[in-house]
Amino acid sequence: MSESKDAKKIKTIAFRLTDEEYARAESAAIAAGDESPSSWCRTLVLAKANAGEGMTKNQRLIYEEIVRVRYLNEKAAGANSSDLRPIWLRR
Repeated sequence: MSESKDAKKIKTIAFRLTDEEYARAESAAIAAGDESPSSWCRTLVLAKANAGEGMTKNQRLIYEEIVRVRYLNEKAAGANSSDLRPIWLRR
């Protein structure tokens, strides 16, 4: 589901937490780099709801690292090489 930056958000989802649960959510939000537990929860809910529509932030980071490693491996092997195995596996 693609969301326009200008889309007006009028719906609300709310739930109650104990002080301990809130503290854990707050710590997780800070560790994830979100500005608030509410923002973190929103990100998680939308990521789960859109699971079939793309990659999560962490999946995207992993994907980008794999692409970089493959690119560097290909450059190290030479531009004309058709063998895409890592250099240490070639003999």
